[in-house]
Amino acid sequence: MTLSAKNEITRATLKQTNILLGKGYLKGGDVIKLVNAPSASFSAAVALGPPESLNTPTGTAALKVYPVLDADPSNAIFAVTRNYTYDTALAAGTVPYGTKGFIVVQKGGNAAVFKEGQATLAGWGGAGNEVTFQNQVGLKTGNAEGTVTVGDPTAPRAPFAYP
Repeated sequence: MTLSAKNEITRATLKQTNILLGKGYLKGGDVIKLVNAPSASFSAAVALGPPESLNTPTGTAALKVYPVLDADPSNAIFAVTRNYTYDTALAAGTVPYGTKGFIVVQKGGNAAVFKEGQATLAGWGGAGNEVTFQNQVGLKTGNAEGTVTVGDPTAPRAPFAYP
């Protein structure tokens, strides 16, 4: 990823976060708490509004937020911890939890903590268990029900993460 592309992702993430703040769904301090975890230290200045907004972010956020569409089902992934890439084994040394596990929040509001062995379709019994994997871990936006593809969504549906 080039520095320019990284800056674009950073601006997009901050813009999306500030939309949530502007509509009153979250407060600036809440966002900062939500995106911090062990080894993922994120900070930003909260500009008091109305509406509040985040400025001058620094550090690494613990979450990646998927751009969920209205048409996506309730089990579509909304957010995951940064150490998880869809249907990919967890890697040692990744922020925030390495191979200890990962967290998924689905569009419908369900959230769950999963163990390392549950990161891939193979951990759910392999081929023939795609719907089970999608119902438990979540459906990747852009995938049809019963179709599991490796990796996070790509542009224009790539997840937002800072940095």
